[in-house]
Amino acid sequence: MSTLAPTPTDSRLRELIERVGTGDREAFAELYDLTAESLYGEVVRVSSDANEAADLTRSVYLEVWASAPAFPSGATTPHEWMDAVLNQQVALVYPTPPLSS
Repeated sequence: MSTLAPTPTDSRLRELIERVGTGDREAFAELYDLTAESLYGEVVRVSSDANEAADLTRSVYLEVWASAPAFPSGATTPHEWMDAVLNQQVALVYPTPPLSS
């Protein structure tokens, strides 16, 4: 018997993000509970330092909270949108070094 939680559906995540966009803290808590383990796993692939990974994960969720009102519901899936938020935060922490001439 598996003890893993069921994967949340896109429709459930979409609903939660839309509610987060209205300032719903309970929806944010549920969104976090449903996605944090997966998102943290992605962050750990970028940063092998546990403290840095935790900080980056927090930054992603802060940006999710701030950006949720502009969530393009019909243009992307919740997973793609959260991945884009993650990629933006990673770029802020790990900017690409300039090319030497």
